[in-house]
Amino acid sequence: MFTFIPLDLVVDPFGVRYRADGPGFSYVRTEYRTRHILTIDPSKVTPSDHLSGRSGIGATRIPTGFVVRDTPDVGQSISFVPMISPPTTMRPFPLWYNMELERDTADTHTSMHWYFRRAADGSFRIKMEANATNPVAVSRYFGIVPAINYSVDFDFAPDRSVTVTGTHDGFPAYDFYFQRRQFYHYDPIVVGASPLSLFGVTPDIAVEHQRLR
Repeated sequence: MFTFIPLDLVVDPFGVRYRADGPGFSYVRTEYRTRHILTIDPSKVTPSDHLSGRSGIGATRIPTGFVVRDTPDVGQSISFVPMISPPTTMRPFPLWYNMELERDTADTHTSMHWYFRRAADGSFRIKMEANATNPVAVSRYFGIVPAINYSVDFDFAPDRSVTVTGTHDGFPAYDFYFQRRQFYHYDPIVVGASPLSLFGVTPDIAVEHQRLR
C-alpha cells in the first residue's frame, strides 16, 4: 500500500509549501507519504484454528508464522515556510518555526494497522487501514490537520482465492499491490482533486470489488 503526492511541490490553504513525492506509480518508488507492506502465509490458517481478533498491537491467537513481514513506514516531510526580509542588513527570518526533516513516528506509524478475522468455513479477511497526518503541517497548531485515510479488505475464500474492496480519500495518490502486481491506482491530478479533498469524516472514493486470484 502506497500513498504519495504526485507533484514536486504542494501548497496548503495557509500558503505554506511542502515538498511532495513526484509522479509515477511503482512498487519500488522511494518517495511517498506512507508505505505499508504486509506479507502473510495463508497456509498457516486452517478450519480448525477458530481464530478471530486484531493484529498488530495486542494480537490474539494469530497462527505462528502467519505474518512473514509487517512493515509500515512514512516518507520524509519537509515544509518551506515563507521568509521575511527586513530592509536592513539583518538576516531573513521565518514567519513560523520551520520543523524541517522531522519524521512522524508517533502519529503515522501507530495509525497504520492490519486486522485479521476468520470465519467458520475457513475463509478469512485481512483489513489494512491508515489514518496518517503530516507531522510538519502548520495547521497542526490550529487542530485542523486532515488525514490520509484508506481501508482495504482482502477476502480469502476457503480455496484461497482472493477478492478485494475498499475506500480512500480523494487525495493524494493511492497505489495498491497484491503479490507485487498493481491492482489499483488513483491519480488525484487526473480527476482535478486537491489537498482540500482530504477533509471529511469518512473516505469518499470506492475501490471497486475485484478478484485478485
